[in-house]
Amino acid sequence: MNQISSHALLLALVCAVLTACTSTQVPQTRYFLFPIWEGSSGTRLPNSQEIRLTLEPLPLYLSQPGIVTQFADNSFRHARNARWAEPLQRQVERQLTQMLNDAAMTSDRYPTQPNAPSLARSVRVEIERFHFREAGYVELIGLSFIASERNADYAQPFRIERRIAADGYPAVVTAHTDALEALAEEIARQLTAAVSTVAD
Repeated sequence: MNQISSHALLLALVCAVLTACTSTQVPQTRYFLFPIWEGSSGTRLPNSQEIRLTLEPLPLYLSQPGIVTQFADNSFRHARNARWAEPLQRQVERQLTQMLNDAAMTSDRYPTQPNAPSLARSVRVEIERFHFREAGYVELIGLSFIASERNADYAQPFRIERRIAADGYPAVVTAHTDALEALAEEIARQLTAAVSTVAD
């Protein structure tokens, strides 16, 4: 009788363990892309006037697909279940190019005529940091280099912070996008200043 009870108890324990295992949900991995940039100008620069952007290779810690978080102790973690759907290098270069050309198009001081001189239309960007910080904002740090026909490349440092509007990785991705847009507007102002200087 005792042996039967022991078997029954063991069977009950096994069933309980199996039930617990099957009821435990494994977090699903989510993949993110920057939203398609619609632009605000409604038009595009002529091909001859488009700004050429070169993005230097991103730091090694950004080469992994997991979205990066920096903590207060200066440690970093790549998210297991929140990843970029496309390499960040490719996304940033495409998004920043589109944003930059749109920002230049909306400037009333940037020459957009087909016969306008090709001045200061080459930009090189070097990103040193681009990640989410535990304090609640995305940090974008680096250098931009603007080349013109009359001047050699000159470096302009940038440091941009954009706070997240809500909890969760979708808001983190949105803050990444907002930081890139702010950088594009900053570089567009520098380009406008470079063109105005040459024109004067």
